[in-house]
Amino acid sequence: VPIVSTFDVALKPTRNTVAEVYDFILKDLTEAYAEMTVFTNSSLMHKYAARALEAKVRLTRNDMTGALTAANDVITNSNFTVATAANYAAYWGSATFRTDRVETLFEVSMDPVGNLGFDALGYIYNQSGYGDMMIADDVFAKFTATDVRRNLYIQSVVGQTRHPAVFVRKFLNIATDRDETKLMRMSDVYLIAAEASIASNATNAQNFLNFVATRRDPSIAPYTSTGAALLNDIVGQRQLEFLCEGDRFHDLNRLKLGITRGTNFPATARSIAYPFDKRLLPIPEVEINANANLAPQQNAGY
Repeated sequence: VPIVSTFDVALKPTRNTVAEVYDFILKDLTEAYAEMTVFTNSSLMHKYAARALEAKVRLTRNDMTGALTAANDVITNSNFTVATAANYAAYWGSATFRTDRVETLFEVSMDPVGNLGFDALGYIYNQSGYGDMMIADDVFAKFTATDVRRNLYIQSVVGQTRHPAVFVRKFLNIATDRDETKLMRMSDVYLIAAEASIASNATNAQNFLNFVATRRDPSIAPYTSTGAALLNDIVGQRQLEFLCEGDRFHDLNRLKLGITRGTNFPATARSIAYPFDKRLLPIPEVEINANANLAPQQNAGY
């Protein structure tokens, strides 16, 4: 993207390099981490939310050493905890931001003042809202029977002339005080630490992974895999943990993995390789019309 740090109504910037954008983001997060000291609630940015976001940025950049350092800081010093199997349902059922440092480092408040309309994330999934998105059968089948996350989705037959569907019950509050949109969670920090530890310390990577997995399914056998298999296990847990939160597509892109879908999808859409032009959206035409300098920098394939 173009980096614009000063106001100039006549400016027609071109796109900066990927490295320049990463450096700009990390500079902001480093300054934020140093200057913020107070935690009020999960709807306000704070020191360790900035540090967690830094860990995610560095993981995306493939800076495993930096990602692990930032993640370890949050795990060791923030006093935030991961939701357990016992409180997981209540955690997702809560309609308001948190002050108890459980799971959510940062979320966007979706109260009736901040979002007066009907377009919060939960409304897209909830069958009492738009109900536009459901869970593919092959994804739902990845949950074990004793995984508490499985209870956030429900198999239902909605009529004899329709196919059975797996409905999303992760977002229950779509009226009055709506579900907040969670952007950084402690589970993410632990799984970032797990992935960032694979090359340097497989045992630590397994421990970080198992810390999350066993709190979602106390009956699960601990992971003991290494190397590529361990990465696959971590990515698999990320899929289940952040299902319907907008994370999966970006994981597949940053890891340069193909998209594989089950039989709920047409045959022509079940396998999408990497690289593939259409996995990256175009610069919108309205932006190019407003700034012709962007036209030569349009993404490939458009």
